[in-house]
Amino acid sequence: MTFVRDGVWITRGLGNEEFLSSASHGAGRKLSRAAAANAGTVPELEKIMKGIVCRTDKDILDEAPWVYKKIDDVLAAQNGVLVELTDHFKPIIVLKG
Repeated sequence: MTFVRDGVWITRGLGNEEFLSSASHGAGRKLSRAAAANAGTVPELEKIMKGIVCRTDKDILDEAPWVYKKIDDVLAAQNGVLVELTDHFKPIIVLKG
């Protein structure tokens, strides 16, 4: 998963058998949930998410942007090898239980 702030990328799989015709389904975490909860603050999250309607309380810090790898780097490594990028959507509202 990539953080929702970065949006959703639509890709088309290229069926590369060397990689079992597979690709990642998101950027992937770089911090555990426990480490993520202490890696940033609610004010930092509010600043990063400015302009997007979403939760920004302490209970969501384990899903904050700094928890995940940069999706652009992950996609750059896969584009043309595992997937073809076809579209991108930026969020305006994020609902998470």
